[in-house]
Amino acid sequence: KNELKGSLLSQWKAEQERQEMVQALAHDLKTPLSVIQGYVESLLESNYADTQKTKKYLQVIKDNVNKGVHLIKEMLYAAELETSDAELNIVPVDIYSFLMQKKESYEMMANNKKIHFKVDVTCGSQEGITCPVDVVKLERILDNIVSNSIRYVPEYGTITINADITCDKIIFKICDTGKGFSNKDLSNLFNKFYRGDESRSSKDGHAGLGLYIVKRLVEMHGGSITAFNEKDGGACIIFDIHFPQ
Repeated sequence: KNELKGSLLSQWKAEQERQEMVQALAHDLKTPLSVIQGYVESLLESNYADTQKTKKYLQVIKDNVNKGVHLIKEMLYAAELETSDAELNIVPVDIYSFLMQKKESYEMMANNKKIHFKVDVTCGSQEGITCPVDVVKLERILDNIVSNSIRYVPEYGTITINADITCDKIIFKICDTGKGFSNKDLSNLFNKFYRGDESRSSKDGHAGLGLYIVKRLVEMHGGSITAFNEKDGGACIIFDIHFPQ
């Protein structure tokens, strides 16, 4: 019994140390990348970038620094969610209006691929459309899922967001007309640092933290999340957000 207790304690300490190390590393990387970001932007705006070749090189540096900064922000956010201090900030939200605003921003994001977005909200009563949720965290959940879909849906594809509001929760279903998840993806999709098969790779600044963060945020709302493929092959994710009692 004491051996088991000691083993569990050492595992817990090792995990805490690992989390602290990741957090410290991300913090340390954030400053030099911010400095590079500032200098590159200054060079792009100045007369020093006087040739197309120079501008192209500087733009490549800027794009990759921006990806690095984004990844570090994701690492820090994931580390923050793993602490006991993470909590919800519940506010009343008109779900239909919120989703229509998100639809507009997603259409702008996916404009170059001409992706069509559909939003459907069902509710038992008209009053129920205003729901108590952490709108910042809900937005992050949707952004991470939808940006993932945008990455893999072909041109002129469709992404559908359904929200079914009941007396104590909202059930969201997000489906797309892409090629769907592989079996390996379905088994590992919400694991930390999982980048998946084929096009999911670090070259596009994708660290495999987006859907891990989504899972943590859904669980903070007392919900669960699952992924599957539609019969016609498109990818689907379903999750629920529970209202505080």
